[in-house]
Amino acid sequence: MKLEQLEDSTRVLLEDVVVTVDNHIITAITGFNFDGASIPKPFWSIIGSPYTGKYQVAALIHDLLYATEYFDRKTCDDIFLFLMKEYGVGYLKRYAMYWAVRAGGRFVWNKHKPEDVNIARMYIDVKEINC
Repeated sequence: MKLEQLEDSTRVLLEDVVVTVDNHIITAITGFNFDGASIPKPFWSIIGSPYTGKYQVAALIHDLLYATEYFDRKTCDDIFLFLMKEYGVGYLKRYAMYWAVRAGGRFVWNKHKPEDVNIARMYIDVKEINC
């Protein structure tokens, strides 16, 4: 995953990232701004920093799914959990991160403004795979 740091702590995606989850191909499109995994600083020594670790792609896709509200919040969180497993994040770490977003994610989700969701949707492509 190629990212460029902006002036603040966010990064911009420099190339598309594509994942397959269940019967969907989800593409994060170049240009999406991403603030890394939402890990409080006191936990960096245990989990890792927002931009390191095997959870990077999962965190990117999760942020994109939240920003676009493409799926409901629970589905977005479940995709995060699935991708962490796919990318080799250990059981304890992935479930700690999953339950953290389940507990705190609603605060982020509820702050969304319709105009921000519409802008974010420029950076997602989801195709359904027909079996």
